[in-house]
Amino acid sequence: MSISVLKMLSIKGVDWSAPGRGGFSELCKSDIAAALGGGLSKEPYNLALFLFMGDEVAEAALAQAIRAAIISAGVGADSIELDGLTRSVMAEFFDKSRCSVCKGSGQVIRKVPLNTSDTHREGASKSMRRELAVCQKCDGRGVSRWTAYRQAKEAGINERSYSRLYLAARTAGYRSVRSWMGELTSHLTTRLQD
Repeated sequence: MSISVLKMLSIKGVDWSAPGRGGFSELCKSDIAAALGGGLSKEPYNLALFLFMGDEVAEAALAQAIRAAIISAGVGADSIELDGLTRSVMAEFFDKSRCSVCKGSGQVIRKVPLNTSDTHREGASKSMRRELAVCQKCDGRGVSRWTAYRQAKEAGINERSYSRLYLAARTAGYRSVRSWMGELTSHLTTRLQD
């Protein structure tokens, strides 16, 4: 979902005074709310407001929801560590560094034998065919994953302490954000199919 799609949904979206075929005016919160419609829980809604508008209130609400997800995973951290874990989750989720293996496509080409029975015969040529497969490094997302060291560094926590005490809780927070993004994507896909 791109901002251009949301701009097309806006009644005030087209700026007919722009040169050429017109341009787009700035989106306001009501435009995005209208494009999203009803049926979203508050976390995916705040995620959309933050993604498409950079809304600071939505960002704070999103950070609070991530913090609650980390706490519900049973971590006994103080507020400084919770802030660091929340910051680390948000930084990784919104980091768009492309995967070095698939170059951002989420797929790789792998070689497989054309016919397995022919390859075992003596003197048979090793015929190979190519097929697309999901990139194992990024799990098909096209965006590079952070190492535990980078996650700990962003959170401001010692790597040993992080791996031993906080990794599971941070992972729960990250999974929550991914599930909210999935809900948002699904909602927008169904709304835009009409």
